Parts: sequence; C-alpha cells; structure tokens
Amino acid sequence: MIKFVKKLFDNLRYGQKIAENCYLDVISKDELVVTYGNRKVKISMERLKGKPDRVIYSDKLKSWLPPHENDPLSEELYQFILNMIVKHFEEIGEEVECK
Repeated sequence: MIKFVKKLFDNLRYGQKIAENCYLDVISKDELVVTYGNRKVKISMERLKGKPDRVIYSDKLKSWLPPHENDPLSEELYQFILNMIVKHFEEIGEEVECK
C-alpha cells in the first residue's frame, strides 16, 4: 500500500519547478495548472495508452485564470510554457504531443 501511494505521488509530480519562477501542478488526469509568477493558467491534457503518453490541448492555453484573466498572455510566453511542460514530461520518460 505504501509503495502504491508513493508511486501515485511520484507520477503526479505536484508542484514541480519546471523553469525559473514557473511551477507545474497536476490537478487531475486531464488537467494541469502552471503558475508563472503570481499568475496561473489551466491546461487540458489527456493521458493515452501507447505513444504519445499524453496530449496537451494547447488551444486551451490562451488566458490567465482569475483575477488575471485580463492580463495579456504573449505568444512568446505561451510557447515558453508549452515547451517547459513538454520538457518536464520528457524528463520523466513520457512522450507528449501538443494539439
């Protein structure tokens, strides 16, 4: 039982630093939240059987969560966040595709 719980938390990788001032939280099997500074963005993903292991629906990553929903999310920062998420999952041995 203890091994199962440890493996579960290892797989979820709560609060992982993925870049300077940028943290990734796995909220559920279908949802990530990235915190960048004091702003957060929610990202939809799907865990698959086979390759790729996960699909990130990048079209959902267009605006910050409240209370920062009116702050602009530049294309450059948007790509940076996506790249850091992909890099994080690749480092733990998972193949990720962005759609």
